[in-house]
Amino acid sequence: MMKYLVFTVLLSYMFIQQVEAQVIDSSHHQVMYSAYVTNSETLWSKSISDLQKDYDLDPKADYLLYLAHALFGQCGVHMSTQNKKAAKATIKKGLECVEKLEKEKKFLSEAYALKSAFYGLSMGISPMKGMILGPKSDKLQDKALKLDPNNAFAWKQKASSYFHTPSMFGGDMEEAVKTYQKAVDIYKSQCQTFDWQKLDAMVWLGQALHKTKKYKEAITVYEDILKEAPDHGWVKYVLLKESKNALSQ
Repeated sequence: MMKYLVFTVLLSYMFIQQVEAQVIDSSHHQVMYSAYVTNSETLWSKSISDLQKDYDLDPKADYLLYLAHALFGQCGVHMSTQNKKAAKATIKKGLECVEKLEKEKKFLSEAYALKSAFYGLSMGISPMKGMILGPKSDKLQDKALKLDPNNAFAWKQKASSYFHTPSMFGGDMEEAVKTYQKAVDIYKSQCQTFDWQKLDAMVWLGQALHKTKKYKEAITVYEDILKEAPDHGWVKYVLLKESKNALSQ
């Protein structure tokens, strides 16, 4: 009888944890998804504020992980508007989250990949930092993938390194295409709802394809994005038109 009660309590606990995780995913991922698609500073701020409140009330590593991703997303808006001051402040907060994540050790692979991502953003603002942060960022990607070879975000960051690094220092657009595609494939296999990181990987895959003059393939990727997220303005009004124009010339 006692064994039955213990087993029942354990099952109930596991069920509650699963439900809580689903609630975290559905509520916060939806806001982040909308923020990404519309490139909205307001929605990113809301997501970050909500996650911070939830983490303060209940310091779960899950909230911390989503908060770091939200800060990464918000920094994308700052970069697109060339607001370097705001971007630097967001990167600082993001790295603080990552350091806490590293101590938690629950999402260590993701923490390494996120740190690499924030280093990449720092290099985007100050290219001279590339000499120091570049090798560190690459090592973090390798550490992340060694821990979890199916870490799609880590593959996305590795692809980003190939995409943004000058060829004389190891950049390779063909490798960027292959690696972005790997990240996209993993994201798709996970079938996650409101997966803005998957869309972001597809956006960059399209750009890498465009850079390698594979315009038809780039157009296909962009059209696939718009089937899922028809309000993605950057894809709809800029990237897709660029590839179509290049194909027609």
